[in-house]
Amino acid sequence: MSTEAKDGSGANGAKHRKRKRPVGGSGAVLGVTVVRHWFLYSTGSFLMIVISVASVLVVAIELGKADLGQFGLLTFYAALVQLLYNMGSRSGTYKLVFGGDDEDDDDEDEDEDEPEAAVSEAD
Repeated sequence: MSTEAKDGSGANGAKHRKRKRPVGGSGAVLGVTVVRHWFLYSTGSFLMIVISVASVLVVAIELGKADLGQFGLLTFYAALVQLLYNMGSRSGTYKLVFGGDDEDDDDEDEDEDEPEAAVSEAD
């Protein structure tokens, strides 16, 4: 007798196991998935905060008071420039993505105006 027959495995060597069905149906499966993803997200966010605080402390110790003040001003000005840039580019991005641009409507209006002009010329 072969070893496959003794241990209960099939022809391809895989053991036949009964699948355990989740208790509570699809709502419970969704709940478990949401909780698992929330836990991973929360753990990652917590670690990011800890690393950020540690890096601020290291930078503060390394730079000293005067250089840390200059670094703070440089960071503030960089954030201000980014804010001003985004104010100008974000509205155009929204129009492009969500279809707020009226270029197609203007072409249709011109097509509608042309037949009226042709009718008036024929009279």
